[in-house]
Amino acid sequence: MLNTNLKNQTLSVSQFNQLIDEIISPLQVIVEGELSGVNTNSGRWFFAVLKDDQASVNIFSPLGRIPNWQVLQEGMRVRVDGWPRLYQKTGRFSLFARSIQPAGRGALKEAYEKLKKDLEVLGYFDPARKRPLPRLIRKIGLITAPGSRAYSDFISVLADQSSGIKIDFYPVLVQGDEAVDQISQALDFFNQRAKDYDLLVLTRGGGSLEDLLPFNSRILVEAVYGAKVPVLAAIGHEADDCLIDLVADFRSSTPSAAAQLINQHQREALLTIDSLAQRLIDSYQDQILIKRGDLNSFANRLTFYYQNQFQEISLLLARFDGSISSFLRQIQVQEKIRRSLEKLLLSYDHRTILKRGFTLTLDRRAKIITEPGKVLAGEEITTRFYQGEILSEVKNK
Repeated sequence: MLNTNLKNQTLSVSQFNQLIDEIISPLQVIVEGELSGVNTNSGRWFFAVLKDDQASVNIFSPLGRIPNWQVLQEGMRVRVDGWPRLYQKTGRFSLFARSIQPAGRGALKEAYEKLKKDLEVLGYFDPARKRPLPRLIRKIGLITAPGSRAYSDFISVLADQSSGIKIDFYPVLVQGDEAVDQISQALDFFNQRAKDYDLLVLTRGGGSLEDLLPFNSRILVEAVYGAKVPVLAAIGHEADDCLIDLVADFRSSTPSAAAQLINQHQREALLTIDSLAQRLIDSYQDQILIKRGDLNSFANRLTFYYQNQFQEISLLLARFDGSISSFLRQIQVQEKIRRSLEKLLLSYDHRTILKRGFTLTLDRRAKIITEPGKVLAGEEITTRFYQGEILSEVKNK
């Protein structure tokens, strides 16, 4: 920054321009005049000349700062809020705009009508795209000014009906330069939680065309158009419809009327649900009576069937008992025969004979010796007893 003590100091042209720019650039001013030479550069910058009958000044700003640039036209009277600038290389004076708003009802009306026509062509107000109210409203997102009459009227009227609707309140400014940004942020907040809400209510009290500027801004119209939850607009106004009224899914003239609309819809929904529930109950009772008769008939048929089956099974069991008894007697006879055969077999078993004191004599090939002539002198023989055996050698015959 240059030294502002300029007494007896000689400045270059660039230093002089820099000094003047540093002095004037912090000043925020509002200048009113007529637009001319409106131009946008590559969709990024807004340029124009602001003039009256005696002087003019160049104005510029990024398009992003001027959301309503499309409605600004040649000859329109506007109010520019911004900061003075001096381009140091050329010494050219200009005004850096923070916002540009039509000034006076005539200019506001002209801008309103132009934007309305443009949005209508794009289909923003088409009734076919508007969503119906949810069948049953359980949770509302309320967007309005804190402590306002609009807030208290809406809450008190809605509460009178004890509809059981839960309200989440998002406080915003509804007038002034910051209103558009705050309301857009509120809509974005509810968009991110769309599955939790059935309806959004955007409301404020009455006001003039100047008061309602935020509700005629393109930014806010696009935010409502893109809302993921149905929007009910209740913007009080003197005569003309707000653009928000036209783009919203539903509209009411006042906050109280909006609450009454919701209450009426909720009452009708609950009556419909009660009527449907009663019809379901009556239908189920009829079905129960029919099914009960069918069940009794089926139970009787089933009882008769099982009684017959029981009798048949009883006869079969009696026959089975007789067969079992006969089979057991046969088993006893067969058991006696088995024991007799077992005794007979045991009597022929050589071990039984050995047990009575007899022996077996075997040659070296383990064959039974039945007569002495089959044994040679010096041959080894085996004498087998019931328990154990003796190895012998034949000395002579």
